[in-house]
This record gives sequence, C-alpha cells and structure tokens, in this order.
Amino acid sequence: MKKIKLYYLEFLLVIIISLGLFALFAINHVQNHFTLILIPVPIAVFIIRYKIKDGIIPAAILVVGASLLSHFFSADPGSYLRGLLYMIAAMSVGFLHGAITKTPIDHFHEILIVIGVEIFFNFLMVIVFYVVKDPMFAYDIEFAHYYELFSKVFKIDQASFYAQNARVIIENGVIPHTINSSIISVLLTHAFIHLTLKYICRDDITEGPFEGFEYEIPKVATIAFLIGCVAVVATCFTLKYELKPVHISLINVLFNIVFSTVLVFSLQGALMADAYFHSKGRKRLSVIILLVSVLLFPIFAFLGAFNSLFKHSDKANKTEEIKDVK
Repeated sequence: MKKIKLYYLEFLLVIIISLGLFALFAINHVQNHFTLILIPVPIAVFIIRYKIKDGIIPAAILVVGASLLSHFFSADPGSYLRGLLYMIAAMSVGFLHGAITKTPIDHFHEILIVIGVEIFFNFLMVIVFYVVKDPMFAYDIEFAHYYELFSKVFKIDQASFYAQNARVIIENGVIPHTINSSIISVLLTHAFIHLTLKYICRDDITEGPFEGFEYEIPKVATIAFLIGCVAVVATCFTLKYELKPVHISLINVLFNIVFSTVLVFSLQGALMADAYFHSKGRKRLSVIILLVSVLLFPIFAFLGAFNSLFKHSDKANKTEEIKDVK
C-alpha cells in the first residue's frame, strides 16, 4: 500500500515540477535551448525508479499542459507549437535517459545517443520557428537579440566596421550554438538525474555520473583544431576593417566550424582534470569540473587538445589503478 501511495505521489510530482519549471521559463522569457536541462529530469528519474511504460501518461499530460501554458501564459506572444515542440523534445530526452539505464549500454554511448536526439530536436525547432516566423524564437530574430546584448556589454560603436562584421558572425551562429547547447544540456541533465537519484531518492549509487565517459580525439583532428583556433584569433584583427561579402562569409564559416567543435575538446579537458582529481582521491568533483569547463571552455579546450596529443589522462588513470590495486 505504501509503495502504491509513493508511486502516485511521485507521478504527481513529475507533472507538477515539470510544468512548474516550464511555466517559470515561459513566463520569464527564458524559454530557449537550455530549458531542456532540467525539464527531462523528473520523468527520467520516474522511469528509472519504475518502468518505461509508467512514463507514458505523465509525458502525454506534460505535452498537452506545456502547449496550453506556452499559449496562455507566455511573456511574449503565445504559441501552442512552442510548448508542444519543447515538451516533446524534453520528454524524448527524459525517456531515453531513463530507458537506456535499464540496458547494458555504457554512459558514453548513452550520452552520445541522447546528444544525437537533442541535436535533432533543437535543429527541428530552429527550422520550424524560422518557417512559421515565430516572433521571439525564429533564429534570425533570436540571434539579433544576442548581438544587441553583445554590443551593449562591450559598448561597441554601431557605425564601426567591427560592429557590422560582428553582427554577421553572431547572427549566423545558429549551428555552433545549437550543437553546443545540445551537448551541454544533455551532460547537465545526466548529472542532475544522477544527483537526484543519489541525494534525493537515496538510491544506492556508487559510480560517478561520468564513470567510463572516456573518448579519444585523433591527433590529426587536434592539430586541425589548433590551426583553426589560431586562424580565428588572426581573423579577429581583420574585423575592424571593411570586408567584402565573400571574405566575411569565409570568416563566418571558419568561426562556425571551430566553435562547433570547441566543446568536444573542452570536455576532453574536463575529463583530464577529472582523471587528475580521481588520482588524488577526490572522486566527487565530476559535476563541478563539468560546470567549470563549460564556463571556462577556451581554457579547457586547450587542455583537451594537450590531453589528446600527450594522453595525460591515461597516465592519471594508470596511477589511480595502481593505487586501487595497493
């Protein structure tokens, strides 16, 4: 009887928490790619604790509820479509996180699968919102807002050539933004699911959220990335001059390629730092290191490139294995 009551309590909590988070984002005008970080967590935890089929009804309620909320309670012009797409994406990510934990798939491949799904949904939303000319989230409108924020923070002279060139790069940064926001969102969702199960649900979890999350980057790719970074820095000095459309287009392509891949190297740097702290006996810093690597991504990207070239994390892992044997 207690188990049945607990089941329905958690069922209600999934709906209340998820809709509450969505309403908070929608009403306060922060409904964007990063809202997918927290919303999938409750449904994923519910599925992990019970069965995959148990998530179907709350997911359906949430999709309908989010559609209504985004239409009637949004801070900007309402849209059923906005809530529908965001919640379908969130529920898909939550379902995958929950379902895959019931399979023998390791953390690395689990996260790769979910990242692929989230990238698909995020690009789908970019395309749909652009086609329907959503007044707030069509990317040509959304990224113009990003440029305005950038110009205010750095007090850029709007009449300068630098401002004109920077506008082109920022307003056409939808590809790296979408890829990176998807990766960050999935990793943080995975971390929050782990923390919820361990510290709120009090489940017996001994391994860390990114245990086994190691991957190698070919040295050729690393060298190409470093050359690209140097090229980006060099081209930044040319933005203060008047550029031909073909030149600014090529610079924009360069920025898109480098920034679409920078997070892969930044995470490699985070894994290097995580391996180092593990070798020193500090195994509870994974989530903190991940957050710091996102905030300081340029530094961690170069750490990741260093690790890719010299395999420093492998040495740290071997040191930890020797300690464990002793």
